[in-house]
Amino acid sequence: MKVLPALILGIAAIAAAREAAEQFARDANADVGDLRRANQGVFEIRARDQAMGITEAQQPVKTVRVVTTVDYYLR
Repeated sequence: MKVLPALILGIAAIAAAREAAEQFARDANADVGDLRRANQGVFEIRARDQAMGITEAQQPVKTVRVVTTVDYYLR
């Protein structure tokens, strides 16, 4: 099984957070500033499907869930 390193997942999460922050800033007539803080919390790897009678170890396709909190300064 090939899993992306947490660092790569964290970078993708920060990019998505930046996009959300830019939309929020546009709605507030502001600009997004520098990254203030980023925290990675929950990191889970689970079976993609919940099939009865098949253990998680027998299911090769997994879902990865990463919870990241990102704060930006607004200008």
